[in-house]
Amino acid sequence: MIRRNYVYILKCADGTLYTGWTTDLDKRVRAHNLGQGAKYTRARRPVELVYHEAFDDKIEAQRREYSIKQLTRAEKERLIGSMKERIDLYTVDRELTGRTAFRGEHLPEGTYRMVIHVCIFNSKDEMLIQKRADDIVRWPGLWDVSVGGGASAGDNSRQAAERETAEELGVKIDFSELRPVITINFSDGFDDFYTVDHDVEISELHLQEDEVADAKWASKEEIEAMIDEGTFIPYQKDLLGYLFFARNGRSTWGK
Repeated sequence: MIRRNYVYILKCADGTLYTGWTTDLDKRVRAHNLGQGAKYTRARRPVELVYHEAFDDKIEAQRREYSIKQLTRAEKERLIGSMKERIDLYTVDRELTGRTAFRGEHLPEGTYRMVIHVCIFNSKDEMLIQKRADDIVRWPGLWDVSVGGGASAGDNSRQAAERETAEELGVKIDFSELRPVITINFSDGFDDFYTVDHDVEISELHLQEDEVADAKWASKEEIEAMIDEGTFIPYQKDLLGYLFFARNGRSTWGK
C-alpha cells in the first residue's frame, strides 16, 4: 500500500487556523487534541480538522504545506469552503485513496463514496422523519428518515453523521462513541445507518431551509403506510423494521 502524506488545516478553539503535514491524519489530529502535537495547538484545544490534501510524495506535501501557510486568512477560508463540495474516494475495501471528487460527478472506476443516514428515536418508539424540499434533486417532496447525506471530504463516518444532523435539523449529538447499526453497499459507495435515542420537541428544531421542508415524529406503522401511499422514500420495509429493532443496541443474535 502506498504511504500517503497529508497536508491539513485545523481550526483551533480560539478560532485560529493551524497548518501541518503528517503521514497518519487521524493519529496526528488525536495527538493535537491530547496536547502532544505542535506547541501552537497545545494551548488552543480542542482542534477540529477542517481541510486536508493527500500526496504520494513527502517533498510535494511539504511544499504544499508551505504554500498554504503563505495564504491569507480569507484565502484559507475559501480553501476550507471548497472541501464541503468535495468528497473522499475509497477503495472497495473502504480505504482512503487520497483522491477526491466533486459531489455529484461520475466517480472513476474502482472508487467509492460514503453516505450516512441517522435515525433519531424518542421514548415513544417513534422515529423523527423529515420532508425533503420540493426543489431538491433526489426524492423531492418525499419524507425520509431523520437525516441523510454524503460525507464531505475530510469527514469520517461519525463526523459526517454529526455534521449532517446539526446542519439539517439543528440538533447536536455526539457520535464519537457510536457505530453504524448496519452498512449497506450500493453500486458506487457505502451507506452507514446510525440509530440514536434523543427526545426533542419539533419546535426546537432548526431545519436547513434549502433541503428540509418539515419534520415530525412517526411510528413504524405510520411510516410503512406512507411508503405504501408513495409519500415516503421507498425503503425496503425489512430495513425499516431492523432500524426500529436495532435502536436500543439489541443484537441480531439474541439478548
